[in-house]
Amino acid sequence: SDVHNPTLSFWYKPILTENDTLVVRLEGSTVSASKSLIANTTGEWQHAYLPLNQPHPFTGSLTASFHVTGGQVLLDEVSLGDGPNTIFLPIIFRSVAP
Repeated sequence: SDVHNPTLSFWYKPILTENDTLVVRLEGSTVSASKSLIANTTGEWQHAYLPLNQPHPFTGSLTASFHVTGGQVLLDEVSLGDGPNTIFLPIIFRSVAP
């Protein structure tokens, strides 16, 4: 169904060395957005979000991805949607060689 401004929302806890980066991407067939978060507080849960900023309703599939340079990060309560059209997403871990 149409979502007017899909937003990726999540909690993350860096287990990184200072200034390592968590890059979050939200991609669809005709749209994309990304955000880089610098780990400056190790061990604290932090909330972040990434809006798609669509001027019109979005229909289609989206892919959310998280990439860490350096250490590790814990993720929780990852959701995607707009208001009452929000769903929580399962997290699938996979290791990618550099």
